[in-house]
This record gives sequence, structure tokens and C-alpha cells, in this order.
Amino acid sequence: MTETDTDLAAGVRTLCQTVETMLGPFGANKLVIEDSGNVTATAAPIELLDRLDIEDPALTLLETAARDFKSQHGDGTALLVTLTGALLREAESLTENGVHPTAVSGGFRAARDRAIETLELNTYPLAEFDAETVAKTALTGTRNLSLREIIAEYIAEATARAGDAAGDSTTILFKDGGSPSETDLISGVVIDKGTVLDTMPREYAGNIAVLSGSVDVPHAGSQMGPVTRRVIADVDSYDERAALGEQETSQFNDQLRDALSIGCGAIFTESAVNDRVQATLAAQNMLAVHRVDREQLDSVASVTGANVVPSLSQVEAGTLGQGRVDIQRKAGQDVAIITGTEDPAVQTLFCRAPDVRSVTAFNQSIEAALAATVTAYSTGQVVAGGGAIETAIAQEIDDFAYELRGREQLAAQAFSRALMIVPQLLGRTAGMDGTRTAVQLRAAHTEGRSATGVDVLAGNTRDVLESDPLIEPAELKRAIIINATDIVTQLIRIDAQLPATELADENIDPPEDVDMPEQG
Repeated sequence: MTETDTDLAAGVRTLCQTVETMLGPFGANKLVIEDSGNVTATAAPIELLDRLDIEDPALTLLETAARDFKSQHGDGTALLVTLTGALLREAESLTENGVHPTAVSGGFRAARDRAIETLELNTYPLAEFDAETVAKTALTGTRNLSLREIIAEYIAEATARAGDAAGDSTTILFKDGGSPSETDLISGVVIDKGTVLDTMPREYAGNIAVLSGSVDVPHAGSQMGPVTRRVIADVDSYDERAALGEQETSQFNDQLRDALSIGCGAIFTESAVNDRVQATLAAQNMLAVHRVDREQLDSVASVTGANVVPSLSQVEAGTLGQGRVDIQRKAGQDVAIITGTEDPAVQTLFCRAPDVRSVTAFNQSIEAALAATVTAYSTGQVVAGGGAIETAIAQEIDDFAYELRGREQLAAQAFSRALMIVPQLLGRTAGMDGTRTAVQLRAAHTEGRSATGVDVLAGNTRDVLESDPLIEPAELKRAIIINATDIVTQLIRIDAQLPATELADENIDPPEDVDMPEQG
């Protein structure tokens, strides 16, 4: 890699070094100051990427790869970026000492293949442990042991209910502050809003209408369907205005009467229920919740089987859904819980975030834990956590490297060193000496104690498969190793950054001593 290459990768190195200290339950927070002046503290790599203003092309490659990985696997972004940075540093060191990028790429790919083989030889059936243990290991967004236990238990229960679909069918709803005991796994959709009036029913079972528009009396000239002509009401006198108001109210009452006649007893709308009709709905014993987020509104429609229609006037028997609505008091405010018969696997994990400043990171940590648990559940294979599997793979690659020829052997050894960044960083964030931690793990694995890893919460090294195990999905580790290797082998072969406009200059004249072919 030339000096120009190193400059091209400078942004990638900086980001990787920034993210690597965010690894583990004691990972550091980052303070992001945006151009607008907004200041955000985060311990979530994806949120960090969201906040950064990235223009560097090489860094864009890494950002895109990280986002794609997060979208596909839901967890492991911090480890992916960390391992990418470690591999890149090792690759740059080799190229600076005269090893060609082709040899580095070849050695890295050979080491990657041996790493995957070693990973598969060191997997354990999930049945030897449980899904709750996977969730607890991945739940790094809080150091509250009681809260980790509660949420891990609910994640395992959600996975048991919905299986492989738990990641898609489980919604996570947060409220900051409060007691961890208020965290709950609820069957159905939960909307953090109560009814528009306290006098409305707090329980209902039956037909449900889901609207995208407001609930209000129609006014002259309004048109909900295709517009064929415009009507303008020209009202001058008080009597005419009063008559028009009575006509509009009568039209609304007719719409409400029609909805009640087909059994509609609850309304959920994305827009507002106007103040002047709220009492009318309550008088008819109708439950109404308004200003519902569109994503939640779609979830209500999905779980009840309703069709979303624009207004009350377009509610018909075929557009109604079936379900039950319960208004309950949680976290000091009313929430609406909707269950239906269309998708019984839909569930909501209602969580109390420990601190308002950590809601986003806590949210992403729970999403990652749910994704990791679903992955482990679907594949049934786990590996020892706490850097134990990385150490086992590094030991194997050290031996394997001697089977390679030439400079690819150096690349394989560099791959092994890069893997050891994981236990080093975990030890460092736990207040231990990172280098000494890596040496201790190497020694333990040499003696045959292949499950020795770093217990960050305890601040020591131990057999992480014994009491209070630390386990991670084998498939996630496999994906991280493959993707990190692919990113680095792509980056180290970039030798120039070229604006596309420079390659499209049509005004370049050919040299005078060159005969141009005749045009046919």
C-alpha cells in the first residue's frame, strides 16, 4: 500500500478507533457535536454513524457495509467495525514493509476460511444453555443487573412465542425513568396514548375502525372521494349559517349512526378527533384514540385485520377489524393495548429506560439482544463469549500460518493478531490491563481451557461457559469475520480516488502524431 493509500484510509482508521472503545457493556460514550449545535452522547455505533457528516468515499464504503450488516443481522455492528479497523491496521503495517496488497488479501482470505472452520468446531447447541442467556450477554445497554435479568427473560419469552419471526413481530416501546418492575411483555400492539376523553370506555371488544384522516363534522365544499366539481358555499345571513351548521352536524350524526349500525365501537386515527365531536362519540359509548403514529396505526390494522380508510364516512363492514382494546395505566400515563385475531404473534416489549439521556442507546441494545436471540434460536448454535472464541480462532490460525508459503504467511499471522483486539478491548473497558488479559487468555487456551474469556462485569477472566454463562450466536460471529475481511481486502486494493468528472472530459485532443481512424 502506497502513501496515497494510507491517506485514503485515514478516515476509516479514525472511525474504527472511535468505535472500538464502545465495545462491551462498559463501552465508552461518544459526544457528537453537529453543525446545527446539537450535542448527542451515545454508546451505539449506528447512532454515531447517523450523526456524523460523512463525505470521505472510503469511509462511505465502511458506513454502507455497517448499515447493511445492521439491517441484515440486527447486532454486531460495533464488533464488525472494530475487527475491520484491527485488520486494516495490520494490513497497512504489512504493505508499508513491502508486502503487496495481493499477498495480504490472499493471506487474509486463507486465514478467514480457517477461522470459519475453527468457529464451527467450537460451537455448542443452544439447548445446553437457553435463549435468555444469549439475550443477557448481548444486552450491553444497561449495567443494571436487575433490569438486564428482566428484559432478557422477556426477550427469551418473545422468541419462544414467535420463533424466527420474533424480530419482526415484536415492537419495543420505551418510557424513561421509573422502576424496572414496570417492564412487561404484552401480547398485541401498545400505543402510548389513552382515549381522547376520560369519559370514554376503558375496555372494548368488537369491531374497530382505523382511519388516516380526522374525525370531524363535514363542512361545505369538502370532498373525500374523487373531485369532479368544486362547490363554494356563499352564506351571508345568520340564519343561513345556522342552517348550514345544522346540516353539517346532521351529516356527521348520520355517518356516526351508520358506523354504529355495523357494530363499530372503537376508532383509531392518525389525525385528530375534533374537540366538537369528542363528546358526541363519548355519549355513544365509543372509544377513540387519535394522533397515532403511522407505523403503530399500520400495526393496529395488521393485528385486527382492518383496512385503513380516510374518514368515518368511508367506514364499511368490510373495512372494520376485530379485536380487543384495553386502556391501562403504565409509567404514570394511559396506554392503549390492542389485541386481535389476525396475527396472534404480534407483541410489544414495554420497557422503562433507566435514564432519559440513554433511551436511544438502550433501545438499540434491546433490539440487538432480540436479534441475537432470534439468530441463536433459528440456528441452534452458540459460541463462548467474552473474547473466548476469538482467542481460540487466533490460536488455530497461528498454527495454520506455517502451512502457507511466502508473504501470505505473514498476512495470516497478522489476521490472528487482529482477532485478539476483542479480548484486549473487553479487558480494557473492564478496568483490566488489555495486553495482560490477552496473554492470560492465550496461556489458558494453550493449556486446553478453550472456554476462557473475559467477564467484563466481574472484571476478570474465567470459564465463560460455567455459572452465569456468556454465549453468542455462532452465525453472527461467522458473518462478522467474513464481512470484516471482505471490507479490508476491498480497501487495501484502492490506490487512487478519482472524481468521475475527470474521466468524462470530452475536450481532450489526441496527440498530433497519432492517426485517428476515419469515421464510417
